[in-house]
Amino acid sequence: VVALNESQRDALMRELQLQPKLTHVVPNGSDLVDQPDPAAVSRARAALGRPLLISPGRLERFKGHHRVIEALPHLLGAYPDATLRIFGEGPYKSELLRRADKLGVADRVHIEFFPQDRRSELASALADADVGILLSDYETQPVSVLELAALGVPTVVSDAQGLRELAADGLARAIPLNAPPEAIARAVIQALEEPRPAMRPL
Repeated sequence: VVALNESQRDALMRELQLQPKLTHVVPNGSDLVDQPDPAAVSRARAALGRPLLISPGRLERFKGHHRVIEALPHLLGAYPDATLRIFGEGPYKSELLRRADKLGVADRVHIEFFPQDRRSELASALADADVGILLSDYETQPVSVLELAALGVPTVVSDAQGLRELAADGLARAIPLNAPPEAIARAVIQALEEPRPAMRPL
């Protein structure tokens, strides 16, 4: 039996009453084969002239996009030109847009979707980010965080199943799942102010 992380492996062993020797952890990896040229990415990021945040994942409440939106007003005090791009599609889109409008940051929030035939565009869009953010209630092992790490994008994640393991491996910075908007903004600011990691295959 193959699991994506140790938490899933432990759960499968309990539920299926498996012996340890019958279970193995084989983690996901990044499949963005057409990674952008680092120099081109550096020029693109400089041209933006603002902190660009990316929150990837389906537009469902458990993915935590609303938490990033709620933190944005607190981030704008330090970075007035910050922009948030949410990559995904799903039923929670209208609620996310409503929340952004209520908080007065609708002009800073952009929701986009990249289908499978636009993977190279997605790679460039992810690489343009100054910080990636995934504040899900739970995950198995999100490929989006691995893609961000492979592209050298510092990433903030919630300390939740499937995400804390990636933080423990040094691929992201974990914050408490119930962190208030101010704490989320502080974590993003810290990620912005640290040296950007190098691109690496995962």
